[in-house]
Amino acid sequence: MSIEDLDVIDRVADNLQKNQTVLVISDHLEWGADEEEHLRLLQEKIRTYLGFIETGEIYSVHPEAKGKSLAILVFFKYEPKGEMVDVFIPKLAEFLEGRGIEWQTRRIKSSMN
Repeated sequence: MSIEDLDVIDRVADNLQKNQTVLVISDHLEWGADEEEHLRLLQEKIRTYLGFIETGEIYSVHPEAKGKSLAILVFFKYEPKGEMVDVFIPKLAEFLEGRGIEWQTRRIKSSMN
């Protein structure tokens, strides 16, 4: 699964230390010439995740999420830059926080990057 599979939840996992269920997005795309399209894909993917949460489908698919806090985590293969860092991430984090969902990002590090 990837950011381009807009109607798919890439992964659901539990962070037992934080009593949290984490919905994971895998973003393998480079930031560059088509940053606007990359942002659009990420927004659509997040919209899918919000629908999954808000409809309660998460609890049908992953009953272990009941009673846990929720987070959306994006694993970026490439370091975000530009509008993504300056505008999108801060606004998105605030938007999700208002819905009780934590926003998290990580960078996938590999010798291939």
